[in-house]
Amino acid sequence: MRYEADIQSIGSSLFKEGLWAFLFSTAAVWIISTVLIRILRKAFEVTAKRQGKAQETALMYVYRTLRFIICAIGVFVVLSQITPLQAMGSTLLGATSVLAVITGLAAQETFGNYISGFFLAVYQPFHIGDLITIPEKNITGVVIDMTFRHTVIRTYNQTQMIIPNGTLNTMIIEDLSGPYYSNWIEVQIAYDADVEKAKNIIENICEACEGCLDQRSDIERENDVPYVTVRLSAFGDSGVTLRFAVTSRSPLENANACSEIREQILKRFAEEGIEIPYPVRTVVVKKEEN
Repeated sequence: MRYEADIQSIGSSLFKEGLWAFLFSTAAVWIISTVLIRILRKAFEVTAKRQGKAQETALMYVYRTLRFIICAIGVFVVLSQITPLQAMGSTLLGATSVLAVITGLAAQETFGNYISGFFLAVYQPFHIGDLITIPEKNITGVVIDMTFRHTVIRTYNQTQMIIPNGTLNTMIIEDLSGPYYSNWIEVQIAYDADVEKAKNIIENICEACEGCLDQRSDIERENDVPYVTVRLSAFGDSGVTLRFAVTSRSPLENANACSEIREQILKRFAEEGIEIPYPVRTVVVKKEEN
């Protein structure tokens, strides 16, 4: 009984409503916060599934904001029941102006990153899962997460780039995750080579490549427009340059398709006697007479 009285006495001095009331209210706050966060998470998943990838980034940002608010309110409710913290709050209240200045200076960058992240989530120049490139920083990778402070990008080297939202919001961003991705291939052939024959070979190779998509309309197919348009783009020192575009569904598929097409061009040109010129140097060695 003596120990219970001591505990009750300590609890009354430390906690506003007593120890048992503090423990009960803390447990209640934790349960309510956990349930609310789970309901919020479930609502986010259902809404994201219904609206698709286009709204996933914005919904994730809103979910994390509301989750932070719920946790902050829960912590505030729990701490408000501790008597010494209430007295400390009254003491600190007299220094409100000083605290406001210090907090404002300390949180200026963090708050700026939060606002920048909010605008990125609302206007959605990219989504989580998109492949983007930032030319100014020479960074290319997949967006895997966006937090209040920063955006995480996984690069081709399987490293993670953590970029503050405020920095990202001021940069030029190229989204490579569109429905199609194109790349140019240039091939040089000798001046005395048959240009039309070379064009036909390239067209047949592209048509046989699974990763090279057919971008012709129905009318163009009816009019026998080539599968890809091969143009003579330049006159070089050793030959003429043929240039054409390869379109695929993704950058990775496009890289594989371009590699396959280049290999087939090298093989078919050799079989058909179409020369791909390269610099030739003649070395003359002079012998000195004794």
